[in-house]
Amino acid sequence: MKLLVVAVAAGLVMAGGVLLLAPVAILAATVASPSGEVGEASGALAADGTAGGPGPVGDVACPIGRPHHFTDTWGAPRSGGRTHKGVDIFADTGVPLYAYRAGTVRLTSSRLGGISLWITSEGGDRYYYAHLAGYAPGVRTGSRVEAGDLVGFNGNTGNARATPPHLHWEVHPGGGPAVNPTPYAAAACRGATP
Repeated sequence: MKLLVVAVAAGLVMAGGVLLLAPVAILAATVASPSGEVGEASGALAADGTAGGPGPVGDVACPIGRPHHFTDTWGAPRSGGRTHKGVDIFADTGVPLYAYRAGTVRLTSSRLGGISLWITSEGGDRYYYAHLAGYAPGVRTGSRVEAGDLVGFNGNTGNARATPPHLHWEVHPGGGPAVNPTPYAAAACRGATP
């Protein structure tokens, strides 16, 4: 493993094969080893003085770095008669995204989700991350991650192009239908009990 420090000035950046206009951001992360495993990330201090990293709580970690904010919008109306099946966690473009739980990554993309990924735990629970600006170095389909490992960077790809950057995050227990992820995010990101 080695430490990677990336400084991005306002301008064009290539992330996950997509050319992006990026704001100023400084990210520090331990990146993929020769075996392809993704290492843990570290971040700057949040406004409240706490570490900007994922801050694992037991076997889970907050899926997004700080500062961030979110509210419970489960079931809210969406375009095309859909309802919201996740929680939108708002943060600046480029804020690190972390594996919520240990598992295997599958990279995806779609018109709605844009650059996205799934993490499937050994127990079969699935976690969906959408609207990414790009993937972390070394992360690819089949990568094994641990809770708190860097997996990508916050953005607004897909149908979120006209919205502030955010992580659309879903929880699918046992690989089944989505459930309200807000209590899971609150527990991992704020230390509250779901």
